[in-house]
Parts: sequence; C-alpha cells; structure tokens
Amino acid sequence: MIKKIVLIIALYTGINAFSQSMDCTKFKNIKFYAPAFPSQYAIRKDSIQESYNNDKLEVSWKVKWMSDCKFEIECLKNTGDEQVKVGDKFIYTIIEIEDECFKVAIWYTNDKYPAGDTFERVLCIKKD
Repeated sequence: MIKKIVLIIALYTGINAFSQSMDCTKFKNIKFYAPAFPSQYAIRKDSIQESYNNDKLEVSWKVKWMSDCKFEIECLKNTGDEQVKVGDKFIYTIIEIEDECFKVAIWYTNDKYPAGDTFERVLCIKKD
C-alpha cells in the first residue's frame, strides 16, 4: 500500500515538474498570418482585429479575451469574405506555442453547423 502511495506521489510530482503554463501574452497585439494562406494576414490591437487579403482590408473583428490563451472574435464589418457574416463569432484557444508560431483550436457556429464545429490552424507572427 505504501509503495502505491509513493508511486502515485512520484508520478504526480514528475508530471507537474514537466508541465509548464504557456505565455500567450506576445500574441495579444501582433501582426500574424497562417502559413497555409500566405496572401492573408491579420493585425490585432487591443480589442480590434483586422483581416487582410492581398493587402486589402476585408474583415474587422471585435476581440474579447476570455483568459490568457483564449479569446473570442466577433465580425463587425465584412467587405470581402463571403463565408463570414456580421455577428459571426469564433472562439480561439491557443493550444501550442513553438517559437514565433502558435497552434489554435477554433470553435465556431454558423448556418451549416448550428451546434458548432472545431478546426485547428497554425498562425505565425508576421515580420515586415
């Protein structure tokens, strides 16, 4: 019995020693892009995010941070992306950070997915 308790404590201590919390603060006010879509990028400043395609502003978003690594964006204005409507909301959760890139899980609802759906995307800080 004592061996089991010691083993459980050792495992718990080992897991906690190797786990680390992510620092997502550098992704709050940035210019970033998805490597899968190189002609598109976004600029996030405080509570506003603007999405560009070929240097043309297409979508303006309201940003609400829910925690250090989780935020919601709501479409305020759309002049280009036909798949997004004013009022649409997406919840981003930063799930992994590697150097200047971060992986997000994105949850959303729309007419096609009224119960919601999730996809993942890698985003990276855009250097000019």
